[in-house]
Amino acid sequence: MKFSIYITAFVLFLGLGFSSSFAQGDNNPLQGKDSLVLENERIEDVIDSNKPTIKIKYQEIKQGKDQQVEFNSKPYKVEVDFEPIEPKILPIETRSKEDFTNNYLRVGVGRFLTPAVDLYINNGQDKTVDYGFLFKHLSAHNDIVPLRNFRQDQGTLTAKGIRDDNEFKAKLYVYNTAYWNYAGDDTTLFPGEAQPREDSLRMSFTRFALDGQVASVYDRDRGYHYDVGAGIKGLGSRRGNNEFHVNLTPTGGFYFGEDGDLNLESEVTYIRANIADAGQNRFFVHLNPSFIYQKDKLSLKAGVDFAYFTNSADSMGFTNLGPDIEVAYQILPNSLTALVGVTAGMVNNNLYDMFYENPYLAREIPIQPTLERLHFYGGIKGNLNQAVDYSIQAFHKRRENQLIYRSVDSVYFEALYDSFTTISGLHAELNHDISSHIVAGAALNINVYTTSNQDSMTQRFFHAVPFRIDAFAQYKTLEDKLTARADMNFYGPTPFSVDENGEILSRNAFLNLGAKVDFRPIPALSVYVGVNNLLNGRYQRWFNYPERGIDFMGGLTLSF
Repeated sequence: MKFSIYITAFVLFLGLGFSSSFAQGDNNPLQGKDSLVLENERIEDVIDSNKPTIKIKYQEIKQGKDQQVEFNSKPYKVEVDFEPIEPKILPIETRSKEDFTNNYLRVGVGRFLTPAVDLYINNGQDKTVDYGFLFKHLSAHNDIVPLRNFRQDQGTLTAKGIRDDNEFKAKLYVYNTAYWNYAGDDTTLFPGEAQPREDSLRMSFTRFALDGQVASVYDRDRGYHYDVGAGIKGLGSRRGNNEFHVNLTPTGGFYFGEDGDLNLESEVTYIRANIADAGQNRFFVHLNPSFIYQKDKLSLKAGVDFAYFTNSADSMGFTNLGPDIEVAYQILPNSLTALVGVTAGMVNNNLYDMFYENPYLAREIPIQPTLERLHFYGGIKGNLNQAVDYSIQAFHKRRENQLIYRSVDSVYFEALYDSFTTISGLHAELNHDISSHIVAGAALNINVYTTSNQDSMTQRFFHAVPFRIDAFAQYKTLEDKLTARADMNFYGPTPFSVDENGEILSRNAFLNLGAKVDFRPIPALSVYVGVNNLLNGRYQRWFNYPERGIDFMGGLTLSF
């Protein structure tokens, strides 16, 4: 078994190619993720699919056998007639301690992406107040596909501190992108002209968020806890769609002895929006009271989930009430835990999230919530020998008003809501610390989608991947002088849209491979190089929006 695991990791590492942890090898602003390095996550899917992460687990230090020690007493003399030597005062030799810092500046250039800039500044450790600033810029040019160029800028300022028995947090986030809806056809051309109407295809939007939070420091002896947050956020786009949110998230509860917690999580949100020159007011309320009991091998959560949504644009109100129950039991301590649960909930769909996921939306966008009436799940998870962790879970979801993006022409997408959608599937994940230098992992996602009316506009869950495999392998020296990572992503055939005859159009299966190597000759400097889409595959995340072929980038990281 151990030998086969080593062979698997070796194949992942050498055969599949190194993958990019380079944050952001995105060739377009599809998900808005920025970073100055390439990464394989630019094909983020509509479904929930967690990519396996590197988990550095606690390494158990095994004790050896007790040593047999014999003590033999010997006679000795004690002299009492002596004068002690007068002590001398000597200077204490101190070693200069290197200041800890995680500030860095990363720059890079690539085949299409340039320049790429990533700057992070933090005030350091051992401070009463901790604050930091992150700025990222990414832009693309010289593309073989007209108008596929884009620009992204993102800034995040965070601060937190502890005073008395309270923890305070604040965050300011700003994201701006400019791009073109480049999947044009003859409808985007002037009569008799060969060039597209660039101004009509030009698009940009800005997102911002300002949040504040105060929470009690964990102390069961106090008998209660609280976590109260408030914030505002908004989105504005070049075509006039905009949104403004005011959000409150009061949370708190009581401790019952050492084993029980009574909690209440809540959210109240007011949204003022202007969509296609029509104003609307939306109101969203979410309440989730629950009781949590945890003792020995048993963990139990029992609660209810209530949500309410209303939109003045259509005078419709949506209400959802369901259970929030989970039972977990450790069959083998740390090695095998079985769990089963049933939950419900509501997704507050809004422009702020929808444009970030699919920036090619049409101007008229109806807004409704997605109601998850029931979500059944069960599985096992655990850790083997502190080196292998695994998780296997089967699930079945029943949803109303499932949000689906469907192409209405060659350029834009409309937002549709399916009246009843079921999603059944399996998620399996395995991560292995092969040695102190090598870690590897893989994840499998299988999803079976059914919609309410196979002949309607939502006859398929478009752009949702039914079958996906992700795998990675990483090598790192103990001194972090050399890091190499490989990633593989396999996507099964996926329904995209329908043609004029009502036939389903699907994307073919494809394999995406990537690699990154980072070398740090001195603590203050590292050199990185990475490549994405090693097989030069031709695929699309959104219908009629082709991704780039093989892409590479390199650069420097300066730590200070």
